[in-house]
Parts: sequence; C-alpha cells; structure tokens
Amino acid sequence: MDKDKLYQERFGNYVRDKLNIRNNFMTEISKKMSIPELAKEVGVSKVWMYEIINGNKKASDENIVNISRVLELDEVESFKVAGRIHPDDLEDYKKKYLKKYYL
Repeated sequence: MDKDKLYQERFGNYVRDKLNIRNNFMTEISKKMSIPELAKEVGVSKVWMYEIINGNKKASDENIVNISRVLELDEVESFKVAGRIHPDDLEDYKKKYLKKYYL
C-alpha cells in the first residue's frame, strides 16, 4: 500500500471516529449528525464524503478545513492525520527549509 492511500484511510478513520465521538455525547437538544448531514455542512456530496471516510478519495485542503470546522476539530491536527501541512504553516516551512531557494 502506498503512503498516500495509507494517509487517506487514516484520515477517513479519524473523521468517522470523531463523528461517532461527537454523536455519542450529543444531548436531546443537539441533534446527532449523519454522514450525509456532515457532507451537506462541509459542502460536498454524500457520495464524496463516504469516499473520503472510506479512504478512497483524498480530501482537499478546503475539505479538511471544513470538516474540522463542522466537527469542531483542531485543523492542524486534522492536517497531520491526513499527512499534510496546514496551508497557514506551509509558507513558514518553505522559508525555513528552502531558505535561499525560496523566492
């Protein structure tokens, strides 16, 4: 299995687990969220969300940010689980590690 596929599966499992944890602690006042409802809140189709959760599709940076927002997760942690660098940190990494080669 290649590294990208491993990260896709890991991120999918992470989202599923966080959604389940969220739903396990919801009271009657707050409604539990299904995967199709999560997809709607994130702004993707339910098919695409199932593909992300099942590790078959790579979530875009925008999807990771929106999933984190909807599930009230730490964005930086979500990006790490997905094997990516948060876009806000990317410029800093480029400057630090590429130094004179970074324009």
